[in-house]
Amino acid sequence: MKVTKHNLVLQDELQPQIGCGHRIVEAKVGYKWVRVRDVARAKFAPTNFKRIKRRDWDALVEQSKAHQKRNSMEAA
Repeated sequence: MKVTKHNLVLQDELQPQIGCGHRIVEAKVGYKWVRVRDVARAKFAPTNFKRIKRRDWDALVEQSKAHQKRNSMEAA
């Protein structure tokens, strides 16, 4: 699986390993599972990936895209 970086807006979906708010995360996206870790924490110490379901990951990505789109319209 290829590691990709994503900018997400999280609430409490990935607590306690990643946290909440605006986060840049690394993700390994597979067919059934996605493994996610926080980029900022990975710089300081080796961290494990948190495994979540693919459908939950897709919902997080769509939620973050909608949030960013809504905020970009408000700024304009």
